[in-house]
Amino acid sequence: MAPISGRVVMVETTRTGKDLVSIESDPRTVNIPAALLQVAEGEEVDSSKLFSLKSPLDGRAFFFREGNQRFLAILDEDLDKFYLLPPGVVVKVKHGEEVEEGQSLTEEFHVEAVVAEAPGRVEVVEDKKRRFLLLHGRDGRTHSYEVPYGAQILVKSGEEVEEGQKLTTKSRPLTISAEVAGTVLLSDRSLAVVHKGSRGLIVPLPPSLEPRVEHGAPVRAGQEILRLALPALSETVLVEEIRKDGDLCTVRFRFRAQVECSEAAIVREGDKVERGDPISKGVVPPQYLMEVAGVRKAFEYLLEELQRVYKTQGVDINDKHFEVVLRQILNNVRIIDPGESDFLLNDIVPLEIFQREVERLTKENEKIRAAREELVGAKILAPILRGGATVAEAGETLTAELLERLVALGVRQIRVEVHGEPRTVRIAEYRLPQGERELLRISRVALLRKSWLAAASFERTTKVLADAALRGEEDYLDSLKACLMVGKKIPVGTGFPREESVESTAKTN
Repeated sequence: MAPISGRVVMVETTRTGKDLVSIESDPRTVNIPAALLQVAEGEEVDSSKLFSLKSPLDGRAFFFREGNQRFLAILDEDLDKFYLLPPGVVVKVKHGEEVEEGQSLTEEFHVEAVVAEAPGRVEVVEDKKRRFLLLHGRDGRTHSYEVPYGAQILVKSGEEVEEGQKLTTKSRPLTISAEVAGTVLLSDRSLAVVHKGSRGLIVPLPPSLEPRVEHGAPVRAGQEILRLALPALSETVLVEEIRKDGDLCTVRFRFRAQVECSEAAIVREGDKVERGDPISKGVVPPQYLMEVAGVRKAFEYLLEELQRVYKTQGVDINDKHFEVVLRQILNNVRIIDPGESDFLLNDIVPLEIFQREVERLTKENEKIRAAREELVGAKILAPILRGGATVAEAGETLTAELLERLVALGVRQIRVEVHGEPRTVRIAEYRLPQGERELLRISRVALLRKSWLAAASFERTTKVLADAALRGEEDYLDSLKACLMVGKKIPVGTGFPREESVESTAKTN
């Protein structure tokens, strides 16, 4: 079958006697930073060489904005300097400003006291340059904290502490000073000074590129740092044209795919094909077709093949009868990431149940976003900790910037005072489950039905009933087979509205 949509550009016979079909897609255009471009005009290369952009040097990733344009800087490990800004620190310099070595970059500030994240036993570790506290939690986890400069340790080695207990005092008054002369790059909660002799790199980021590294993370030469936000439809691309405009290159390319057919090819040069179309004689595995071309294409293929079997025997059957069966065998989802749903990894569930769970979590996330907007200006009632450091103190006012930072840090919930009442509010949105469609045989589909009564009537009755009993499942009698088995009126027929049937079913149960 055709792995991509496009035109057949060549059909040739190999030495083994098999047909080799070459397909090219319609042209596409993307913008890529010139400094990261790894292809040349006229080349036919592996798609990863165009889609995956790698760092040309060792360094540290630094993302920043200038107006509406995003940029990525790869800081030189040896010459450039990177500084994390503590909460509440006031920066004295501006983005793009030239500074001298030793120049103060911030106002004086204090590093907040270290607070225990969990109950446990403290161990004090000291070396020539720094002091650390190791907190061996009662849950078996160990937390490491660096003691702020000039701070006093309030606990002894081996002492038992409780969650929220202060382990050190605040630091002495501190300020961040430039260690080298250069240009300031300013980002949220961090800044960098780029040395005049730096080997670092600064590139613009068009919307078509997705970062593959975190802000402030170290990178190595050859490591993937950016990726085109497009699906790689084939392993090979043909680069037709490259136009340079400043720091960006506009690349025009086509996907190219070659398929060796085990049977005789049924396409010719110049034919237009869609992804999933048969290009040779023979049978196409439905599961493979669904993976390549999607559920709709697999549905149409199975329907056509089933009709062909009956029509060769002179039997004419309406499509709707096959469609009912095909809908059931294609109507399942395998969970590849449960997120924060009720599913488990590799669960196979009906599409309706999957969509219902996604809809439920989406509505919950809408409520969380609405609640977050109402929290701005609220008073924080308990210290907010992250990674052993205090992100916000009790009594502090919750600003929009602080709330945005808490969400970015992954804080799930906070304790605040809203309209004079203390409340614990969730601010992190629920992670939605991810799944992929699964094609199952009819017997397997029957056993996975929502109705355990209907499933038990098909096969493996003892196993189905035992599993349903162990899980404490309920059958709401909303399917035809289950209703017929127990002699209940089925929810169909003229003058029997769907809304009433659902309500009466709920009341009856």
